[in-house]
Amino acid sequence: MLIQKYKNSWDLAICMDILELSKKLHPLERKVLPHLKKTISFDELVESTGMKDVEVMRAVQWMENKEIISVKKSEKELISLDKNGISYKENGLPEKKFLNAIKDKSLILAEIGKKASLNQNELSISMGLLRRQNAIDVKKDKELIVSITESGKELLKKETTEEKFLKLSFPIEESVLNKEQKAVFLEYMKRKNIVKKNKQILRQIDLTETGEKLSKQKLADNVADKLTSKMLKEGSWEKQDFREYDVEINVPKISGGKRHFTNQSIEYIKNIWLELGFKEMTGSMVQTSFLDLDALFVPQDHPARDMQDTFFVKNPRE
Repeated sequence: MLIQKYKNSWDLAICMDILELSKKLHPLERKVLPHLKKTISFDELVESTGMKDVEVMRAVQWMENKEIISVKKSEKELISLDKNGISYKENGLPEKKFLNAIKDKSLILAEIGKKASLNQNELSISMGLLRRQNAIDVKKDKELIVSITESGKELLKKETTEEKFLKLSFPIEESVLNKEQKAVFLEYMKRKNIVKKNKQILRQIDLTETGEKLSKQKLADNVADKLTSKMLKEGSWEKQDFREYDVEINVPKISGGKRHFTNQSIEYIKNIWLELGFKEMTGSMVQTSFLDLDALFVPQDHPARDMQDTFFVKNPRE
């Protein structure tokens, strides 16, 4: 069949290479391969296959090693909501809660905080923002008494630019924000845990010439990945197609053994003394206190002479 389909030995050799390559595909690669296009992003591939990110990532790495695909990486910064931003999106902005608390009557700050469930930081920020917008009136008696103004009542009725910003589909690129949204973003960056910037690596996957030829092949469905005891008992292994293992594929390098870090430290310290001109000498494990302390001019009251730092041996053999 192959000889009839391919007119020359060159085409036949290429076909055989593709067939050999198809036999070495891992089950994860077999699942991903039918979903590959000439060009596709990693996120699109995950969505198309319905597999886990880590499974698709492994398949992509293996296929890149086999030169079935090429992967181009690019990095971009995305804006996403932080914990406070998520809370404000679900429960409302603190400045709106502040206004709602005083819409019927004037209250002192402590009462506003309790009624609107705002902490001290949120109270301070809300009051500053609302005063700039002329939405509240503040009078001082024994304590600060806050009341809503007509501008504040109008502000309660409409959806603010800040609220519209929180409704955007996050994560989002800063470049797509309009002038108003960018102003809100810059303001929110000054406040605590509302928005944050994250770097994201984008992967574009392109089929190589080999990959295009391989994707046109009809892959066998019943290829086994391992030999099981059941196959051996039933004898079904004799008729089973097994995946071939590519022993030539590049794999991560594994370093050999190395010296213990304590021995490395001793060697490092010893080299310092040798470089200073000292000589390394050998001797018995036990030294007299004269050679160990007196000959080195260690003072009589030095801590090294204490029982805790020097072990004294009675009648040693050597």
